[in-house]
Amino acid sequence: MARSKALLKILKQKGSPLSSLDDEKRAEEALAAILESGLRRNGYPVYSLRHAARDFKVTYQKLTRRYNGIPEKKKSHADQQTLSPPQEEILVKWVKAVGERGVPWTRDVLLEKASLIAGKPLSLSWPYLTSEENILATSEADFRTQLVKADEERVQNLKDAEKAARKAVEDAQKAAEREEKARKAAELKAQKDLERAEQQRRSAAEKLAKAAAAKAEKQALAAAAKAEKEAQAAAAKAEKVARAAAAKAEKQALAATAKLAKQDVNARGSKQKQKEVADEGNNTPESTSHDGPPKKRPRPRPAFRDITSQQNLTSTSQTPPTPPEKDIPIDPELLGM
Repeated sequence: MARSKALLKILKQKGSPLSSLDDEKRAEEALAAILESGLRRNGYPVYSLRHAARDFKVTYQKLTRRYNGIPEKKKSHADQQTLSPPQEEILVKWVKAVGERGVPWTRDVLLEKASLIAGKPLSLSWPYLTSEENILATSEADFRTQLVKADEERVQNLKDAEKAARKAVEDAQKAAEREEKARKAAELKAQKDLERAEQQRRSAAEKLAKAAAAKAEKQALAAAAKAEKEAQAAAAKAEKVARAAAAKAEKQALAATAKLAKQDVNARGSKQKQKEVADEGNNTPESTSHDGPPKKRPRPRPAFRDITSQQNLTSTSQTPPTPPEKDIPIDPELLGM
């Protein structure tokens, strides 16, 4: 109840809305309302700091500092400021007057004017300080400077646009050249790839042809070697058969020759025996009683003899007698059966 009465009293006395006041003014009004509300038995104000900060739209931290007797930064560091509040007010008025005349200037001009007002040279960072007066002065200076720079920026923008257009054209030309180079490089690479593929195909065909020729030659050599081997085997087999046949024929011829020689010997023996018998008959007394010389008996006609058998006899007369002929078995493999 006391809070509402104090607030209504403050609003009636001031007759102006709180939105028209700055933070420090609202903090002062809230502090005055808190002090007018009185204190409780425990020593705390009836109109609490939190409620006053909410009603007067002030931060609770700022209102607490003001209630505890801590002044604002500007007042607490007034002795350390480069320009006193009156000097800053003079600077702000000068900035506004120059701005109304439309004279362009920069922060360097503001720094020079502030140095004249302070009576000493100021640091280069002074125009960038955050005090309210400096902000106002620098904002005015920035506004006028921007007006002057607008034309320069427009001209510069035109130059930049022209430069950008020229650069875009150059970039487009360079891009076209790069694209053309890339296309030519791709065509050259494709051509090289085709040539390489054709060369690989030819080399592969040559390798296959060489391999086929080598295989055919190898097969021909193998067939020739096989045929030669078979011919040698057949020749050896035929030679073996011929040798066996020749040996058999020679053996048979020897057997026939031995048989003929035996028959001839037997025939000679029988004739010799007949002759001896005839001689014995001639020597008898009857034969010797006849007159005159003895008559010659006709010589017996020799039997027919084969010349070859005689040659065989002469050739085999010195050889020992052979056993009678026997059938000699012949291996069928020798005859090719």
